[in-house]
Amino acid sequence: MDENRTPLEVHPVIGLSYARSAPSYSDEYRSQIIELAERVQSYLLAGGADVIMLDASVDGVPDMHRLDGVVVMGGGDVDPELYHSEGDPSISFVDAAADRFESSLIRRAVESYTPVLGICRGMQVMNVAFGGSLIEDLGAESMHRSGSSETSMVDHPVQIVEDSLLFSLMRTPEIQVRSSHHQAVQRLANTLQVSAWAEDGVVEAIEAKHQPGVETPWVLGVQWHPEDKGTVPGQLETLTSALVKEAERNQLRKSDLMSAQSH
Repeated sequence: MDENRTPLEVHPVIGLSYARSAPSYSDEYRSQIIELAERVQSYLLAGGADVIMLDASVDGVPDMHRLDGVVVMGGGDVDPELYHSEGDPSISFVDAAADRFESSLIRRAVESYTPVLGICRGMQVMNVAFGGSLIEDLGAESMHRSGSSETSMVDHPVQIVEDSLLFSLMRTPEIQVRSSHHQAVQRLANTLQVSAWAEDGVVEAIEAKHQPGVETPWVLGVQWHPEDKGTVPGQLETLTSALVKEAERNQLRKSDLMSAQSH
């Protein structure tokens, strides 16, 4: 066991990141983000993990030492300066501090082969962190967001790419998802590959690119919200359970490495 861990940390530790205290968030939007994050937290706990809630708005440099896995949640739009754009008038709830923190968190996790799950904004940050760019606004007629005053969530199908990590988890070529986003992946980062599409051509999931003879990091981003209470039952459990299993493997790998170094 890591000598810097307490006896309680025998379970894999998942860092759950979201911009809880972002100054740009309205109270209503903040409440929605917190509710979604707490739902993911409950599933991770039920799956056997310990969870550290990371406020990306105030945390400076990510401490990867204690983390066996990472989840980056949804939230405000990514600062367009990070992908060298002047920005669109529709961009809102930007928090540059959270962008810096979560970009660093994702890059450091991948470098250390710590499994990463990105949800909605989390997927977009993942793409931008490795050099990709975003479609800054899908337009008023987009199928990915509702204009209703009651909810911004909409349901639609996505096609999953066979031989992808996502396909191995969902075990079906098509699923119904629950979305609420006005941005999407434009230029895909070189180290990533698409694992799901919407019928309008929008990228719905990405993962680490597989290269023969090279260990592939467990990296998965989904553009939809499996944690929304109106989503198809089982999706969030499938994703979080897979992450916890990978975090357990990572925890064991780190323990074996430390044992080998101590001899």
